[in-house]
Amino acid sequence: MNVKKTNDSEKERDRTEVGVLVRFTKKGREIFLFLLLFVLSCIVISQGSVWAYEKIIGSNTSFAKGTKIAGISIGGLSYEKAYEKVNNKVKEWQQSGHLTFSYDKEEVLLDRSVVVFHLKESLKHAETQKNESLIVDINKDKLYGDLYNHVKAEDQKKVNKKSLEKTIVNQSQRLATKTLFVLQSYIKEPEPLEETVVAEVERPLSKESKENLSQLFGSSSWTVGSKDEFSFNYAVLTQYEESFFQESREVLTSSLYEAMLHTDFAITERHISTTRQYHVPLGYEAYVSLGKEDLTFENPHLTSYVITVKVVGNKLITTVSGKELKKKIVVKERRKETYPPRTIVEYDPILNVNETRIERTGKQGESIEVVRYITNGKEDQVVEVMNDDYYPPVFSKEVRGPKEEREVNHPE
Repeated sequence: MNVKKTNDSEKERDRTEVGVLVRFTKKGREIFLFLLLFVLSCIVISQGSVWAYEKIIGSNTSFAKGTKIAGISIGGLSYEKAYEKVNNKVKEWQQSGHLTFSYDKEEVLLDRSVVVFHLKESLKHAETQKNESLIVDINKDKLYGDLYNHVKAEDQKKVNKKSLEKTIVNQSQRLATKTLFVLQSYIKEPEPLEETVVAEVERPLSKESKENLSQLFGSSSWTVGSKDEFSFNYAVLTQYEESFFQESREVLTSSLYEAMLHTDFAITERHISTTRQYHVPLGYEAYVSLGKEDLTFENPHLTSYVITVKVVGNKLITTVSGKELKKKIVVKERRKETYPPRTIVEYDPILNVNETRIERTGKQGESIEVVRYITNGKEDQVVEVMNDDYYPPVFSKEVRGPKEEREVNHPE
């Protein structure tokens, strides 16, 4: 009987172990399936994150060939490399100079850290535009907090902040190295009594000049205070020299010069080129070069005058506004002459017989005198010869081959 009980106990224990084994095997399957699903989910999420990161940030993609941002070439670079390159250039720009303001005949230097750069957004825009400017903001509290330490209290209230900030942004987003801001140009003067347009000049614009001037100015104005002198280089060229096309710059200075001729402002400096510039009228060129030749004029009045330039259609319109002039002013041209070009001839034995090669086409020379008549009354008249311009002719040059020799028959 004891043996039988033992066998029965062993059988019962075996059945229990089998049942536990079976139950354990089912639970193991569940755990295995759970772990498998968890691992697969992690893989999917990680791969999706990489895809999203690449899609949004573009770390594993390159910018299109020829892509530039603020003049910095990033074509073919990954996002990280492009970010690093642009960031280094921005830091270099911030540390290499100041924002320079002129006020009351003094210079005020401000740290360029007042400009806040948004590089990630800038690079995102550059993905779709091959030539893109940086996206920037102005730390206005720091800008005016530092700037107003040097500005009179009465002038602080007159500063056209919107216009000033727009100009600073325009210069900073291109990392312009020459940043001079004439603060007087952004100070709103009281409107002169009986304001009127005292002079207006129109200039036709080529397609390129229209686009260039529209981008730089659109519509801009400068205030010339009482007894103040206006300098084109100081007020304009220092800010926009790198962005000007030569033709558009010459059209602008020419229109400013002619407009001032129709006022009684004193022209204190003006130059012309050595060769005729056909996109401006003869007698009204005003050549400028930063640090050298300038266009300057002085306001002799006790009130301020405003110079405005704006692009309208295919024309540049320049006006001078302020208190109506009591003097009658007439501008006339006289003694206009032309000078035909000579031809310089050289001979080259290498050319064929009677062959001629034009190496330079000649241009005629021209001269003109521009006179300003200022009448204070019926008989009191001042005659000013404003300029006597002369452009020498450009000689043409020809290179000729040997002449054909004629046979001479001698009598026998």
